[in-house]
Amino acid sequence: MSAPVATRLGQALLRALWFGAIPALLAGLWLRRCVPAASGGEGTLARLLDAADRFPIPTFVIAFLVFAALIRYWRFYLPWGYCLADVPPERAASVPRRQLAELEGRQDRSKPKRAWLEALSLAVMLAAAAAAALLLRERALQTYSVLSSSMLPSFEKGDELAANRRAYEGNGGATSLPARGDVVIFHHASAQDVVKRVIGLPGDEIRMHGGFPIINGWEVPHCDVGRYVYSKGELAADGRIFAEFLAGKTYLTLHVPPARPFQSYVVKPGEVFVLGDNRNSSLDSRNWNADEPSGLAVSTIVGRVDRFVFSRLRSGEIDYGSLLAPLALQLNADGLDTTELAQKLEACLKSKPADSEPPAPGAVAPLSRARTSP
Repeated sequence: MSAPVATRLGQALLRALWFGAIPALLAGLWLRRCVPAASGGEGTLARLLDAADRFPIPTFVIAFLVFAALIRYWRFYLPWGYCLADVPPERAASVPRRQLAELEGRQDRSKPKRAWLEALSLAVMLAAAAAAALLLRERALQTYSVLSSSMLPSFEKGDELAANRRAYEGNGGATSLPARGDVVIFHHASAQDVVKRVIGLPGDEIRMHGGFPIINGWEVPHCDVGRYVYSKGELAADGRIFAEFLAGKTYLTLHVPPARPFQSYVVKPGEVFVLGDNRNSSLDSRNWNADEPSGLAVSTIVGRVDRFVFSRLRSGEIDYGSLLAPLALQLNADGLDTTELAQKLEACLKSKPADSEPPAPGAVAPLSRARTSP
């Protein structure tokens, strides 16, 4: 490899280190260590830090750009900083570092204009990133912060979810129906967005056997995974986890006695029937209309939850391994030994029914092997 090529390669690697890897590392450390520790107070700064804690991805991007800009400003005083000058390294090495900027200016007489253009380009990048985030939120994605324990064990309070706003867009602007087992975010009369799981579609007759749904006379198959203990702040639960198998989807539900009584409900046109995964501690289609059953209007659905923005550990810290992770069958049992639960869940998955599609409304319900054996 010729010397000029080797020199250019070395400069490129050094620039990638100082202007890429190190700003990313600093932004990640600041986001992980400083933001959660400083948020939660009062005042404008505390509110900004709370917002940064809730929206780590845009915050990381902004922090990365800020650290990169600071490093670029002080680049000549960094180790091997002379190699970052826009002049040949052998010439830059012989010049005092405080004079490197002047040397660059003589090398390129348009430097004042270039500096102005660099500042303008940084401002444009920040504005474009903010505009893209707002446009993405408005047109494609909706973020939602889980506010209660009604979706345990799937989601914990404080988890941040991303909903696909276009999941149910049909032809000509019409709204298509969700699928059974989908997790949806929707507007509720409480003026807060709510997250639940779709169980029934229009025409379905829904009954309950304890905390297990019966659709058109067919009980949704389920398998006992084991005991589940949850404690986070003022929230506590001690019950059993069951895997449910519905319309090709597998998800986990939590059952803490006693089961709530429920007679039946026939889902009306333009509605779906939704339940919380924490079956006996959820306001949902069984009871949110003055303790009477009521379907969810499809028109109120914001979108389908396909992935996390991030989830939180029980300590309240962000679980960085969950950043933008897709929804998966997982045991939210941070700090607990889940070996036995994981083994039983694996056995349940091996014994899941080949067909988990409920009968159509009015059809004769097939015999349902509701309880599967791990």
